[in-house]
Amino acid sequence: MCDRVGMLYAGKLVEEGTTADVFAKPRHPYTVGLLRCLPREGRSKETSRLDTIPGSLPLPGSVTQGCIFASRCKLADERCLKNAPPPYRIAAAHGDQMSRCHYHKRAESLPRATDEAPVPVAALDAPALALWARNLSKTFRVGDEDVRAVHDVSLDLVQGETLGLVGESGSGKTTLAKLLLGLVAPDKGAMLELDGKSLPGRVTHRSEEQVKSLQIVFQNPDSALNRAHSVRQLIARSLTKLAALHGKAKEKRLQTLTEAVRLPERYLGQRMRQLSGGLKQRVAIARAIRAWWCATSRPRRSMCRCRRRFSICWRTCSASGA
Repeated sequence: MCDRVGMLYAGKLVEEGTTADVFAKPRHPYTVGLLRCLPREGRSKETSRLDTIPGSLPLPGSVTQGCIFASRCKLADERCLKNAPPPYRIAAAHGDQMSRCHYHKRAESLPRATDEAPVPVAALDAPALALWARNLSKTFRVGDEDVRAVHDVSLDLVQGETLGLVGESGSGKTTLAKLLLGLVAPDKGAMLELDGKSLPGRVTHRSEEQVKSLQIVFQNPDSALNRAHSVRQLIARSLTKLAALHGKAKEKRLQTLTEAVRLPERYLGQRMRQLSGGLKQRVAIARAIRAWWCATSRPRRSMCRCRRRFSICWRTCSASGA
């Protein structure tokens, strides 16, 4: 989709080059770390784990000497802490490539932050069925016409399972998620069960426990979360409402959730309007993952580390299937 790509870290361009060169042979440890976070064809979590980048972004203006990425880099030494690397120019296979790293020649040798061996998972004889849906359909009335947004969808989800939905914009992914959440009522004939018990089609007809168990991470956190409230208020409120936690128990759980989504403590007192788009999404995920079931249009690796029975993630793809 692009001829050249640039890697931006804490407001500074740390690597730039042709797309083919940067992806084939990254020359900055930050780029290497990002690419190791990506799932790749033929790779499975049963055989090897994705890597991660330790630490978090520095506060604006806090790094006044040395490399801006040094505090998170396992290649960094005294030179990196004292001297900011200049933009080194490399003659790559497909054109000029730039890297702000003293050790760009061995960037790919960056030690892993996590063990590559998969986490052992206890085998279950027969995972319990968590969500059961049959004949889900939804028809909207648009002017004088009926528009079928979802047609006769059935699915089974067991505990610990994640279902990914991929399709073009307008193919019904979000509507299906809203049907499961009860935000949109299905057409007649649909059947839903949660933990073997009937799940009413409308959220207003569901029990308090059923409502608490099903949560959604909306694609646009600006419209889903109150921008005037602090991060602490938003997450704490969900713990009170969904988990009935108070006092020290609520504070302890709040800390666990923010650590799970890698949201630094310094952001807890800030308002949503003060956060970047990525940090807003982390707040939205932390607010929702108290529930046993999560639906999200932007799946993140942090969800996989959090306690949940199952989840549904949906993404839009192009008409060509890319």
